[in-house]
Formats: sequence, structure tokens, C-alpha cells
Amino acid sequence: WWLAATERYAAALRACDAFLGATEPLAAAASRLGVPAFVVPNGLGLRALAVVERLAKARERAADAVVLAYQSGTTMHELDFALVAPALARVLNARPRVRLRLGGHLRAHPALAPYAAQIERLPFLPWHASLAALATADVQLAPLRSDAFSDAKSEVKYLEAGALGIPTVASATSAFRRAIREGENGFLAATPEAWERALLALVDDPGLRRRIGSRARDDVFLHAIDGRVLVQHA
Repeated sequence: WWLAATERYAAALRACDAFLGATEPLAAAASRLGVPAFVVPNGLGLRALAVVERLAKARERAADAVVLAYQSGTTMHELDFALVAPALARVLNARPRVRLRLGGHLRAHPALAPYAAQIERLPFLPWHASLAALATADVQLAPLRSDAFSDAKSEVKYLEAGALGIPTVASATSAFRRAIREGENGFLAATPEAWERALLALVDDPGLRRRIGSRARDDVFLHAIDGRVLVQHA
């Protein structure tokens, strides 16, 4: 069924005069089918910004804990999360005050079993409730595998967290490399060791969390709001 649906998507694409995609790899794939392709990066619409502004003003954090948040949309994200689970286990072991908040369709990873008392589980939530849960976290996790499918995904997790002033640690995919300037408005991690270093740095330094989150918020509001003109030819 999935392969048949994909063929229909391809047929619809070939029938079009042009293609708009959120990332360079998506546009490149369309170009390979002979369709003129343009990149229009994802942004936050006015409705999302209104919700974000309200949440940011009412934002509260746990005084005695640092909350790391990961919210998944599909069961496929279990493969992404598996990349960072061992590093997260080491962070939870080294810093007992850290709490890991996991949301959506995600089964528990065996590496985290010894730290169940430090893990909070949330169900799959509508977008406004998901943003509300993110607003009470301190750091967002955005792991993705190193493959063509993952590389085509956009940086929307960074945009949502950044608008709330929350720093993101992300895999070094094409979209995240475009959005995140290492150590300035976020962190990129390509190895388990890099994940652990970035997370420990943010956990241990509240000032660093505030600086990175503030710069991410400035970046999102400057470059990813409704009505921007950021179209480039693929």
C-alpha cells in the first residue's frame, strides 16, 4: 500500500509545473524527476506565534530539575531516539536532578530502564498542547538518523523551541545545519559523545541555556515568521 501511494505522489509531482519544498534535499529529489524545484523553508504562522507568545509569557520551570524534552509524532521516531538513548542514560546517571520528558508514540528504550524514576511520559498531543508541554522544558532534543529520508526533514522542532526561548540539541542534518550555528543558537551533535557533551554543558550552566535560548528566539523571529520572503532556487 505504501509503495503504491508513493507512486501516486510521484505521478502527481510529474504532472506539476514546479515544486515547492521545505528543504534542499526535497527540492533536489523533485529536480531529479525533471520538475523545477524551489526551497521555501518552514516558518511559524501567525496563529502559532500567538500561542507561542502566550506560552512564553507564562512559562514556568521546575526550580530543582532540568527537563530535557523529546516529542515524537510517529513510531518511526523510535529509530531516531535510539541514537541518543545511551547518551541520555549517561546524563541521567551523572545528573540525578535531570528529568527526561518523552511524548507521543515512543516505546521505552532498554538503556533508560534503570532511570524510570527520572522519566516522564506524555501521550500524543495536539499541537497547541504539545507546545504547552515544550514550554515548561529546559532543553529540546531533535535526533534524526543519517539517511536520505531524515535529511529531507525540516527544522520545525528548532523553530518551535526557539520561539519559546528553549535551546535545541539536534542531529547535523541538512536543515538543522542551515538553521543552527553551533554553540550560538543551538548545538549540533553527530556522535553519542557530542550529544553527551552538549547536554551536560546545558544541564550544568543555566546561563548558557538562557543565552542559547534567547539567540534562538531572536533568530526565529527574524527569519521564520509568516510573510517572509526566503525563496531560493534549488
